[in-house]
Amino acid sequence: MDVHLSKDQSPAPREGLQAALENLDEKTTTVLLVDDNSDDALLIRRLLEGRKNYRMYHAKDGWEGLSIARQKLPDLIISDLTMPGIDGFGLVEELKLDPRTRNIPVVVVSAKDITNEERSRLNGQIEALYQKGSLPTRKFVEKVIGVIEDKMEEKGKD
Repeated sequence: MDVHLSKDQSPAPREGLQAALENLDEKTTTVLLVDDNSDDALLIRRLLEGRKNYRMYHAKDGWEGLSIARQKLPDLIISDLTMPGIDGFGLVEELKLDPRTRNIPVVVVSAKDITNEERSRLNGQIEALYQKGSLPTRKFVEKVIGVIEDKMEEKGKD
């Protein structure tokens, strides 16, 4: 990155700096990964960042994920189901109770075998459910990016 300073090194005008930050925010999509397995989270992060420059956050458990979601209000949350503390089911339920986070799309990626009862518990609460290793990696990334792009289009129409 090149930095050009004026001769007197005066700060940039506030309006220019503010406009630049707003423009940057429009071009950046934020994703929160909630997974206690740091290897899985790193793999998902690298796969997504290989396609676009996402701003990524990582939470190691459901409580931390809920806290980050409320602070950062990401565009998408990718969550595991089995985690210490509050599990993925509880995380989704808590997100949907909070008016600030209820419309953030959630994609669940888990190694857990999902029962019919658990599927119905998630039904209508999440955008998609994937079992780790059930899809080829590229297909998984394409599907997740599709969810992000669909939600960003919907936001643009509002």
